[in-house]
Amino acid sequence: MKNIIKSVGDLRISIVLFLLFALSCGLATFIESAYGTPTAWAMVYDSFWFEYIQLLLGINLLFGMFRYKMFALKKMPLMIFHFSFLFILLGSAITRYGGFEGLLAIREHTQNALVESSKTSLRISTIKDGERYTSVNDRYIGNLPFANSFKLNLNMGDEKAVLKYENLILDADYTYKEDNVSSPLLVLTISEKNSQGANLEFRSGEVQNINGINFAFMNDDVAKPYIKIDKNLKLSSSENLSVFNMKKGENSTLKIGEKADAKDLRLYSLDNLNFVVKFASLHGAQEIQGVNRPQDESFWLWFKSAWLEFARTIMISSFGEPQNWKASWLTNFKDFAMSKDYQALELKGAHALKLQLDYKNESKEFYVFEYNKPTVVELAGQKFFISWALAYEQLPFEIYLRDFVIDRYPGSMSPASYASEITVKNNEDNFDYRIFMNNVLDYKGYRFYQSSYDQDEKGTILSVNKDPGKIPTYIGYFLLCLGMFLNFLNPHSRFRTLARLINKDALKHTASVLALFVALFGADKMLAQDLNISLEQNIPIVDKAHVKELKALIVQKSVDGRMIPFDTLAREILEKIHKSADYKGQEASAIMLSMLINVDLWQNEAFILMPSNKNVREAIAEILEISPELKYVKYKDFFDANNRYKLQKYVENANRKNPNARGVFDKEIIYLDERANVVNLVFSGELFKFIPIQNHDNNAWLAPFSAITTLKDEEGQFVFTLIKNYFSSVDSAFHDGNWTRANEALGFIKQYQEKIGHEVMPNKTKIEMEIFSNKAEIFVKLAPVYLIA
Repeated sequence: MKNIIKSVGDLRISIVLFLLFALSCGLATFIESAYGTPTAWAMVYDSFWFEYIQLLLGINLLFGMFRYKMFALKKMPLMIFHFSFLFILLGSAITRYGGFEGLLAIREHTQNALVESSKTSLRISTIKDGERYTSVNDRYIGNLPFANSFKLNLNMGDEKAVLKYENLILDADYTYKEDNVSSPLLVLTISEKNSQGANLEFRSGEVQNINGINFAFMNDDVAKPYIKIDKNLKLSSSENLSVFNMKKGENSTLKIGEKADAKDLRLYSLDNLNFVVKFASLHGAQEIQGVNRPQDESFWLWFKSAWLEFARTIMISSFGEPQNWKASWLTNFKDFAMSKDYQALELKGAHALKLQLDYKNESKEFYVFEYNKPTVVELAGQKFFISWALAYEQLPFEIYLRDFVIDRYPGSMSPASYASEITVKNNEDNFDYRIFMNNVLDYKGYRFYQSSYDQDEKGTILSVNKDPGKIPTYIGYFLLCLGMFLNFLNPHSRFRTLARLINKDALKHTASVLALFVALFGADKMLAQDLNISLEQNIPIVDKAHVKELKALIVQKSVDGRMIPFDTLAREILEKIHKSADYKGQEASAIMLSMLINVDLWQNEAFILMPSNKNVREAIAEILEISPELKYVKYKDFFDANNRYKLQKYVENANRKNPNARGVFDKEIIYLDERANVVNLVFSGELFKFIPIQNHDNNAWLAPFSAITTLKDEEGQFVFTLIKNYFSSVDSAFHDGNWTRANEALGFIKQYQEKIGHEVMPNKTKIEMEIFSNKAEIFVKLAPVYLIA
């Protein structure tokens, strides 16, 4: 015991706890990507052991400050650094127990204050002696049955009912079977015109009225109009029924007084009502079946499957698709590599909880379906109501949606951005606000994000977050940065001690300088080698001298209005499309200019990056009708023979989902759609705003096509000539190799920028420094220098 007390505050204990914390977070991230957020919370974030790790970490850090006497003035920066983690842990604890997140759905011209929680809750309630008793389990219920374990106590004065978790049935559905002991059972699937069918169950003697028609099972005492099934399981009706035999594909009529075998698979119709006899038996029992596998119900089997799936993924990424394996030693593993037995299930339906209720020495097992009406269980003469549904929180104010606005990419139906024009109503404290992707609303401790929208685009879905631990967390981040900064300056710090040792090491110092020199100034030779290769590539070549001038052309960014060199924007675009700052030996600026002029050629160039995830890439390749082996796709592959966008419905479906509910496929389809739309914007030239508007209040600049169609009179004519001369001369240069006219035309555009847009033009030195920084990639290439040092 003394040894345990002495070890409190030990730095080694903190390191071990930090490692456990990091490993737990890594495990939770893996679980979340495969099984969803609720499962990650049920297994890790919401578990007692994860909370204990954080608690012990906080205690150890606090005692460590006393143990290592960090309150001394010379160790003050170190104390601030360690103290910051206590604030961060405190903030996370407050958020964990006092936070809330969910979704707020609002239709246009309506208001709402009821937020749908991001997690479900299990509720049991009853009424005894005129008083209502309720108990709620609000912990996460994960999609791995073994991850759940809870017991819910319902106290009713001196009595108590106990609800226990038994199992989770995944993708649960009712099935029916015949036995020798159960009572008669009839199940009808009934639907009205243009509506989804619903199952209705009948026991012997039961009558149900549907749309004015009496459906009766083993009951002859029924009023007209009726449809009844008798004790011999024969169906008859007081009205003529239209009949479609689904086995034979034949239409007929069941006339009044005639009887049909209820067990035959037929679709019956009367007016707008359709029904099918799903199950009919003199001894029928109901069961619930799911898709549970052994590894879903056992931690150790799941753990084994997870490692096998990891090994399978490594093999495929290392050796390619199993069907292409030729090596004899690899073929032994082909069945294993092609197996899907170890992957997470693709769940599509609702789940059901198998529960046990104990009350007054009696117990009963039953099922509760997710998002369904409450299940009624009677035990020892007492009725209990059990439901499993989403939880809700009432806001202390209301949000009114004036308008929902969606902007699309030019020439596309894909949404570029969407926004909610809302009014916050809180008695007299009313105000208007616009919520969009990068503009959130913070009010009364709640934060509202633009999350999704309704399919008809007449309603919005806002993500709502209440985080009372935000302030202590931010204080922790501030102290963390302050502590690190002061540590660099503190002459007594470990960092400064190491720095002094490094300064004494002349060899390392020389190596650092040499590495820095090579990293920053060795790029020219490497680029020259690439350009030699580009002569052999099947894309037009842009003159190097022209590229140098083009890189310094100023453009205005559409997003934030920042004035940047053409080089910076071109690199950002090519990184977005191709995940590289050059292509086939040519710089990004050259590629952008080539795409502007040679649209047809680039529509047939496979340079748009496909998702790296193998399963997602295969699914998207099937949609685009291309080979799943391709890492890059052509722009024309996104459209069918009728010029319809192939990804349209998939993108719309993904965008309508809450970001937290989007799977890997949804995220990748959105990213790929963004890349395709960026290519489209490059073809149209709308990303390159390099034409300033004369005497504009906000110093706005325009892209070429917008400038030609927007500017009028002398200004419009001059700009039209300026743009026409440049693009026509570049087009000619691509054919004859003479870039003299193109250089002159580009020079005229720069002169026009200086004259009209001088108020926002960055100076020449700043432009050159940014271009140099882009080329040198200083922060990326300095990493080896730090390692050598």
